[in-house]
Amino acid sequence: MTGADPIDRARLAGLAKVMGPSGYQALLDSADTAIADLMGRLATADQTQDTKLFRDAVHGLAGLLANIGMEGLAKAARSLPRPPETAADARAALGQAITDAMSAARLV
Repeated sequence: MTGADPIDRARLAGLAKVMGPSGYQALLDSADTAIADLMGRLATADQTQDTKLFRDAVHGLAGLLANIGMEGLAKAARSLPRPPETAADARAALGQAITDAMSAARLV
């Protein structure tokens, strides 16, 4: 991941303003749950060489990230190596970047 800010702070601040503090935190909690599920699907797709599962998980993850102001991470998700290439290292780096970005998003 690059050194650039992975989140669109203005977009997230707008969401926080419209949704209120509890609604915004609920959105991030829901996103955390969905991200964990989608990252698990990516791992399964790598292990089973399931290209359809991989495409579906990448599509879902990229869409979710873009919707919450993390377009750079969405682009990184779309760039993950496809099976049969293993993406374990790239997936781990993306997962850490998402974790860091979600922590930063909670401070908006």
